[in-house]
Amino acid sequence: MTPADRTALIVRAKQLALPVVNCVRADIRYGHLTAGLSREELLALVTVLADCASPERLAVVTRAPGDLGMPPDPEALRRAHAERVRLMRAGLPVPHRVRALDGQYRADVRRRRIAAAEESNAA
Repeated sequence: MTPADRTALIVRAKQLALPVVNCVRADIRYGHLTAGLSREELLALVTVLADCASPERLAVVTRAPGDLGMPPDPEALRRAHAERVRLMRAGLPVPHRVRALDGQYRADVRRRRIAAAEESNAA
């Protein structure tokens, strides 16, 4: 592979990197972006994405079980809970992603309450 070929692969990978990341973050399949890529093009994309990755965030994601990505921040969970309540009160359907985040929010609230109760019982 010539240096010009390598440069062309990286340029193409840089063009695809942001759309792929946006799809992953939105929980949308990205196969339509990568379906026609060769092995070399996929490796170039991996290289670009790895170069941009935060080691701290990568450590969090790789420690998460299964296909879970970066855990949402508490504010995002609160917003999802508020959105679920708003949609339910309006009689509108609640998207799966909002329901999932709301479930995580409520599980976190329960965990905090249990921990606080155990702490007060120990004192």
